[in-house]
Amino acid sequence: MKAFHRFFIAVFLLFYALPFFLQAQTDSFPHAIASVSLMTDEYLVNLVPPSRIAALSLDADNPELSNIVQQARLVQGRVRLDAERLLQINPDLILAPDWADPREIQFLRDRGLKVEVVQTPRTWSQVLGLVVRLGQILKVPDRARRWLASIQRRVSILRQRSADVPLENRPTFLEFNEWGTSMTKGSLWPSILRLAGVRNAAADLQADRWGEAPLSLETLLTLNPDWLVLPSEASLKLFGRASWLSHLRADPVYSQLKAVRQGHVLELPERWKTTTTPYILEAAEVISHAAYPNLP
Repeated sequence: MKAFHRFFIAVFLLFYALPFFLQAQTDSFPHAIASVSLMTDEYLVNLVPPSRIAALSLDADNPELSNIVQQARLVQGRVRLDAERLLQINPDLILAPDWADPREIQFLRDRGLKVEVVQTPRTWSQVLGLVVRLGQILKVPDRARRWLASIQRRVSILRQRSADVPLENRPTFLEFNEWGTSMTKGSLWPSILRLAGVRNAAADLQADRWGEAPLSLETLLTLNPDWLVLPSEASLKLFGRASWLSHLRADPVYSQLKAVRQGHVLELPERWKTTTTPYILEAAEVISHAAYPNLP
């Protein structure tokens, strides 16, 4: 009799309770996700299929800022952190960056929308950690693991290229931009240079909360890096600073720089330099090949 009862309970769980459990799991699975920043866009499209994305940010289509222009074409919706528009879309999950207006976030939450605030990574380990965390939030841990594995393969290749180069022999790189600043501590730029296996010429500069350090041409000449990294002409046009490069090149101090005299000047697009996603590997790979052109 007891055996029959156990059998009956097992059958009940299999045919009646299990479907309810699976339905509950499905209900908690975000099906319509809206991302309101380019940072969250770049993680999202690599973790879930387009069918689960209700909207991406307006910057997703900008080829100077976005690393996901092709993937973004598979998603129709576009949105910013606009409460009225988001309420119309009515997604079951909104991904917002930590710099978003907290009043807007609270307004949306008060109206029943689920908002996940995503912290901006400042180090490479935080970038990798965010892949894992979003994999959990979006209920796609396997996709996150596969993405991490592909990232790690690229990192391994980068590290192998410079593994036999002593630290003191590695070239110094310095980023200089149209705002008269250099990215350094507090940004992902130091992580880019470490991944590339080169040294940061601006490591001792005092940076602001965004990882930017004011830098005059005179200080730049004092640092005198082996390589100088400048914004691309397309990026400068985007920010209305198209004439900046010509003014810089006309300055007599600029021509005294070792990097300039040796032709060691790289122009990188904004989408590689300032992203806070695994796409910083694009910048690291270009820098590595510039620094070590004779290595495989």
